[in-house]
Amino acid sequence: MSADVWVIVFGVVIWAISVGIKLRKQRDAEDATFAGEHQGWDIYKSAYNRGVLALDHANRRIAIGTVSNHIERPWSDISAVEVEKNGQSIIQTNRGSQVMGAAVGAVLLGPLGLLMGGMSGSKRQRERINELSLKVLIDDRAAPVHRITFFRMAGDGVDAQSSTLKVPASQMEQFQALLANAIRSDNRSFAKQPIAAAIAEASNSDRIAKLWELKQAGALTAEEFESEKRAVLSGGWAPSAQAITARDGAGSAA
Repeated sequence: MSADVWVIVFGVVIWAISVGIKLRKQRDAEDATFAGEHQGWDIYKSAYNRGVLALDHANRRIAIGTVSNHIERPWSDISAVEVEKNGQSIIQTNRGSQVMGAAVGAVLLGPLGLLMGGMSGSKRQRERINELSLKVLIDDRAAPVHRITFFRMAGDGVDAQSSTLKVPASQMEQFQALLANAIRSDNRSFAKQPIAAAIAEASNSDRIAKLWELKQAGALTAEEFESEKRAVLSGGWAPSAQAITARDGAGSAA
């Protein structure tokens, strides 16, 4: 090649390196800003598309999107979370519903059980994984659907039992559980309000019956039910601030 061609090639290489360095510095700055603004949150940042998922348990908020372009919403705006394997949903948790999907029973088996739930032994050996992701639906008109990638490999992928999947599968399982718990926790808080308002106006026997309904619906744990029941029987039960607000709001509407 002539000297002019070498000069052009050298110039292009230097330009590409400088652009790469500038981009890396910009990304490092964005990462530092996001981490600083979300201290104390559970954070996952995807290595594949800079997707980010963060949960604030103290203030019950979620941040989701990319490091440079994300939204923040209260947990009450989380509509559903799905575990996707190779683009297909295998577990789904919706607001107001139980966990559904082929891998329901496999959740208890750990990350790889989560991936292989419902398969026969022969199929397990043939199963290949190209991508693992969480699909999160948010009550947001502009950006309702978000996918956070935990693993991606082109071509034939990897065997479902490969050790390569252990870390990403474990991370995905953890954040799926955090999101599902956030949905269930918010459901319990919402369910308690109208029923607690009714309990405030009921007799002791009816109050206990209503509390049992809450427990059966999953809005109260067994320990919470026993504690509330003891308070009713001792005469010390009083409606919570949420119950009073719900009751007064209903009266005003009437």
